[in-house]
Amino acid sequence: IQDETTLAKVMAHEIAHIKHRHPIKALGRAVIVGVSIGLMSTSMGDSMTSRILGDAGLLTTLKFSRDQETQSDNTAMQAMAHHYGHVTGADKLFEILQQEHGEDGLSVPQFLSTHPLSEQRIQNVNNRAVQAGWSLQQKVTPLPGEFSEWLASSRKALTTEAK
Repeated sequence: IQDETTLAKVMAHEIAHIKHRHPIKALGRAVIVGVSIGLMSTSMGDSMTSRILGDAGLLTTLKFSRDQETQSDNTAMQAMAHHYGHVTGADKLFEILQQEHGEDGLSVPQFLSTHPLSEQRIQNVNNRAVQAGWSLQQKVTPLPGEFSEWLASSRKALTTEAK
């Protein structure tokens, strides 16, 4: 991330999850789905049925998660537009992720992912900006050099620890 508006979008997106109570909803949904599947699979007594019900529950949970990501993206863009008067940079993180993870259609199918694919998110940003009349072509403020250096070193440290 090289500019203020892209960083603001990321931060606003994460704050939007809290605003919309997504962590609490996800936990509640997981408990309900888990208990329901447990009750149904016990009464049916078939391991194949249990597995199918479990997979259906997982896919349902993933769909809710993707919807929450889209909702948080939209809320973050509203915050950006309110503060900056434009949403330039709202799609930048997804472009970076696309480059780093090589999302070229050969990655995990969207229906098995907790997040919409970066390509879909970029398209959603563009569509939402057009619908709301928000510009995606304004000048952005670069992050201060020392902050960019700190981000890069933190990222390097996290990547090294993960290995």
